[in-house]
Amino acid sequence: MDIDSLPPFLQTALGYGQQGWDVAKVWLLSPAAWSQFALLIAGYLLAVVIYRFLSLRLKTLLTPAQDSVTLLASARNFGLMFLPLLLPVLAYGFAGIGEQITKAMFESSAVIAFGKRVFLLLAARIFVQKILTDSFLKLLGKYVLLPVMVLYTFGLLDVVMAQLIAAKIRVGNISF
Repeated sequence: MDIDSLPPFLQTALGYGQQGWDVAKVWLLSPAAWSQFALLIAGYLLAVVIYRFLSLRLKTLLTPAQDSVTLLASARNFGLMFLPLLLPVLAYGFAGIGEQITKAMFESSAVIAFGKRVFLLLAARIFVQKILTDSFLKLLGKYVLLPVMVLYTFGLLDVVMAQLIAAKIRVGNISF
C-alpha cells in the first residue's frame, strides 16, 4: 500500500500511529519504562487499599442522620458526592511520587506521566458520570470535558489546539 496515495488526513493519522508505535517499542524494551510501569501499578494498588480503608470511614463520618435538614447535613451530603473521586486522586498522588523517584533514578518519567494523565481522565469520567447532576452540565462534560481529557491523555491536546487556532473561516470580508 502506497501511503502517498492516501488522503492527507489519513497520512497524518498514520504518521501519529507510527509515532505511537515507535514510543511503545521504546517503552517495551526499556528497563526504565518497566520500572515506571511497576511503580505505577504499585501506586494504584496502594491507592485501592487506602481508598477501601478511607471510603468506609468517610461514609460513616459524613453521612448525616436520616431526618436531618440542617446546613451541616447539606455540607456533609455535598462532601459525600465527591467520595468516588478519592481513588483516582490518590492514584494520581502516588503516581506523582513515583514520577519523582523515576526522574531521580532514570532522568525519564514518560510512562508514569502517561499514567498520571490516565488517572486524571478517570477522575473526569467519574465526575461527569457520578457527580454532575444537572443535565446541561452532564452534556457539557460528556461532549466537551471528556474529549478534551482524552486528547490531553494521549498528548494530542496541543496539536489540536494549534490546528484550531490556525483554522480560519471566511464569510465575505470577515474571517473567524
